[in-house]
Formats: sequence, C-alpha cells, structure tokens
Amino acid sequence: MMILKMRPLLTLFVSIFILLLSFFTLSNALFFPQSAFSNLHVKFDTVADIPKDYFQQQKTIFGEVARVIDGDTIRIAHCRSRFSCPKIDINQKKIFDKTMSIRIYGVDAPELQKRKSDPPSQPFAEESKQLASELVLGKKVTVKLLRRDQYGRAVAKVQTPRRFNSFPPFVKKDLSIELTKRGLATLYTGGGAEYDGNRALLESLEDKAKKSRRGVWSSDNYVSPAEFKKTQKLSKQQVKK
Repeated sequence: MMILKMRPLLTLFVSIFILLLSFFTLSNALFFPQSAFSNLHVKFDTVADIPKDYFQQQKTIFGEVARVIDGDTIRIAHCRSRFSCPKIDINQKKIFDKTMSIRIYGVDAPELQKRKSDPPSQPFAEESKQLASELVLGKKVTVKLLRRDQYGRAVAKVQTPRRFNSFPPFVKKDLSIELTKRGLATLYTGGGAEYDGNRALLESLEDKAKKSRRGVWSSDNYVSPAEFKKTQKLSKQQVKK
C-alpha cells in the first residue's frame, strides 16, 4: 500500500531528473558549438600557440575575457572546456604571456588613449570600451578564429554564450554587431578585413545608427579611426623633420 502511494511521487522525481538531464545536455549544445569540444586536451597561452589549421578551418575555441583593451580588442584566457578555465589575475604583469589578443572582426572602434604619450582619445572611445566590458569582461565567450593579423592578434568573431537570464533568452550576442548597433564602432574596410558573411548586416546596422545619430554618428565632424590614425602618423613624421 505504501509503495502504491509513493509511486506518483517517484514518477515525479524521475520525470524531474530526466528533464534536468535533458536541459543540461541541451545547454551544453547551446553554449558552445561542437567544434569547441574537439580538442579538449589542447591549451593555448597566446595566439602564437594556435596552429595554422585552426585559422584555415575557422575553428571555434572558447575562453574567459581577462581584459578589454578598447572597443575592438580584448584579451582572453583560453579554456579547454566550458568547465575548465584557468584563473587569471588581471593585474599580474605577465598577463600578456598567458592570454590571447583578440581583434574582433569587421569593425573599427574609436581610438582610445592607452599611454600618456598617445594622442587624446577619440569621441566615444571610452563608451565603446565600456560597452565591450559590460558584454564580455570576466565572462566565457566563444571565439571563431578567422585569421591572424600582422600584429600577431587573432581576428575573430566573439560571442557571449546563450543564457536563460539574458534578453532575449538563449540568444548569443555578437560583440561586433552590438557595437555597430549603438554607433560605437564602424565598418572596417582596411586590408585583410574579415566579415564572416556579415558585411551586409554590419552595413545595414551602421546605416541605421547613422540615421538615428547614435554614438559617433551624433557628431557632424565624424573622423573614422583609420583617418584619425593616418593624421596622427603624419603629425609625428612632421615633428621628426
């Protein structure tokens, strides 16, 4: 008689267990693409450690964002798996020896003053860095490797993982797209530009931001990061003469 009374309760517990197991399995699939699990034994300290075929095959790895340099450049600590990320002290001097420099694809953020000897930051450079920090700093992200640039950085698509408590839930956020939407980055058209098939989307989002006068487009005297750097380079050359 007791067993018969407990049967509905046992059935409920088993159903909950199966539901939780299914959700856990699904969340693993949603968080990171399968390619990210193909080399769990491999650990990369810097971009120089990443084999060429990872870029040729545009493989996806994942890591935790240790530092945001500016709107379009971050440093990540590579994770072997979703549950195996190294603990990185963001204040340690050797952080550059233990993290990978990632240049997000397709966009150019306003130039940020990083040293006292650098020219003042462009308008909205701080806001661009702040948004990038809010989206990814200290978080695990997927990194789709596109190519290695001339500075030894990995040009990549950086996305936040799908989460239940994000809005909308279970939707990844592409850092390049989010910055462009808010007018805090513009389309990069320089040499070796990578768009991962999203150039038309980025152009459309930039056009909308421009019409709405968001971010850098709120100024009537907008200067692109490329033009800004070119002007600064010419100024330095004239000073040397």
